[in-house]
Amino acid sequence: MTAAESAVQRHTRVSVARPDVNREVGEVAPELGVYILPGRIKDPAAGMQEAIDAERAGFGTVWFSERYGLKDTGAISGAVAALTQRIRFASGVIVAGSRHPLLTATWASTMQGLFGERVIVGLDRGNRPSLDPQGVPSCPRPPRILIYG
Repeated sequence: MTAAESAVQRHTRVSVARPDVNREVGEVAPELGVYILPGRIKDPAAGMQEAIDAERAGFGTVWFSERYGLKDTGAISGAVAALTQRIRFASGVIVAGSRHPLLTATWASTMQGLFGERVIVGLDRGNRPSLDPQGVPSCPRPPRILIYG
């Protein structure tokens, strides 16, 4: 038994969202999510245990961000989905210009086909200072909308 499993078994109630609302450990709180693998990481496997623990604690979603190096959306979401049963997994942000749109759509539809409606896709246009040095095109700023009235 892992330390996390032991901790969950020792506690029979956990306070969620508000101090006056208690839920049983493992009772689903779909409105709450946790962020796994924050910042630069050296061991992505640590996030898998975080996702398992979040599901056992009753959270509804695990969020993660993509970062060049050890935080690929496809690998992280695939591992989280395979190791959990019901928790949703959400890409905090996939920079639209970092891969072809068909690859992103294929990843999302494959994950939904394999694991049901548990995937949440977050997209962003990125920013020039981080993308230009890598030769990745950044999306232009959206046009300004002027409202007269």
